[in-house]
Amino acid sequence: MSVFYATHSPIIASSFDPWEIVELKFTEQGKIYREVYFEGENHIDNYKWNPKFMRWDDILQRVFDLQDDGSPLRREKLNELATYNVKYRKLEKKGELDKPEAKEIIKNIEKLSKELSTWN
Repeated sequence: MSVFYATHSPIIASSFDPWEIVELKFTEQGKIYREVYFEGENHIDNYKWNPKFMRWDDILQRVFDLQDDGSPLRREKLNELATYNVKYRKLEKKGELDKPEAKEIIKNIEKLSKELSTWN
């Protein structure tokens, strides 16, 4: 008896050994082919990745070919957060964390962090 699973869940994919995963794709001409994740012949010890050892986001990008990690608006907000972090570090180096500018930056960092559910 054979059992087949079809999924886009990295959690489910991470429960399989690499040789148990067969990814089928379409060529530009509409023909189906198997994406190969091993080098040479198909053996259990020559796979590039083992989903059991990978993080969920790595599985999404490497195995499922997910190119984006979020919407353009999310990337914009992450860049904004990074900019505030750089400004904070500069004020910290100068010893100016008690200034109103620093307090405003901290407030913005906390707000963006909650919106992005990145940090507590």
